[in-house]
Amino acid sequence: MTKVTILKYILLFSFIAFYLFYTIRYSLEFRKNIIFKGRIRLFHYLMFWLIPFAWVLLIKNLSRSSKGSFEFEDKREPEPFSNPYSGP
Repeated sequence: MTKVTILKYILLFSFIAFYLFYTIRYSLEFRKNIIFKGRIRLFHYLMFWLIPFAWVLLIKNLSRSSKGSFEFEDKREPEPFSNPYSGP
């Protein structure tokens, strides 16, 4: 075997290992999710294996709760971009 072939196999196996690790890890984490139930949950499990990286990011963003006002650092009023009362 040539060095190029060995390098291709190493890259392929490392990608497959990362794919399996990422998908299995998030599938186990997704079991704790209380938002999705029944057939929708099965659909998401299927999509995790078909489109793992994009689907996991999509589900993480959709199931994340939005911040409350107590979680924002800067609570002062935003300043306008222009002063509406300044005339020519």
